[in-house]
Amino acid sequence: MSTSIEPSPDLAEMLERALRVRYPAAIVDLTRFPSNALMVDVRMGGRFFVMVFNPRDGGSFGVDEVGDDEVGLSNHYRLAGTTIDSAIATLAGLVSSEAAAPSRAA
Repeated sequence: MSTSIEPSPDLAEMLERALRVRYPAAIVDLTRFPSNALMVDVRMGGRFFVMVFNPRDGGSFGVDEVGDDEVGLSNHYRLAGTTIDSAIATLAGLVSSEAAAPSRAA
């Protein structure tokens, strides 16, 4: 059963390791912030995906692909939810679709 709690450090590290193992060609970066916010960046095949956790207001997750024309941090994500399970599944789905697609790298 999914809950809307903040991810533990162990869970964040487990996600990072799982992405590195499943997608060895990907560059995965995990960033923790003093506010307990969390960001996981995944770069692969010329594309850039991000998953964030914002602990405010009970906690929420966002998942998106960052476009070439986007700069800086955003607080708007096309795919959002309140459970880590749904955020992980969404991120894995985006990265999996990239793994199956030909590279767009210039």
